[in-house]
Amino acid sequence: MGWEKVKFRGMDCLAFEGRPESENARYPRQDYHYYPMRHGESDWACPITIERYVLVNFWGMIGTPKPLRFSKGCGYLNLRRNDAERFAERSQV
Repeated sequence: MGWEKVKFRGMDCLAFEGRPESENARYPRQDYHYYPMRHGESDWACPITIERYVLVNFWGMIGTPKPLRFSKGCGYLNLRRNDAERFAERSQV
């Protein structure tokens, strides 16, 4: 298991399911922006949000070539159904 390619909102991104163990695994591309993802209470296999910080229900990480925009006063983005489904279609980097 490692970083995998995924399309997210028109961007070529990287996704990592679980917690990266080393700094190299954590940030494979220095030019990307990295965010933790949270899974739901009933389905641990699929992420439901991208957040600034995740303390519980941590699913993994996403690396994006451009910074994500969070709503003012809101520290997360809800994933749409088709966004979440794309994480099931990952391919090895």
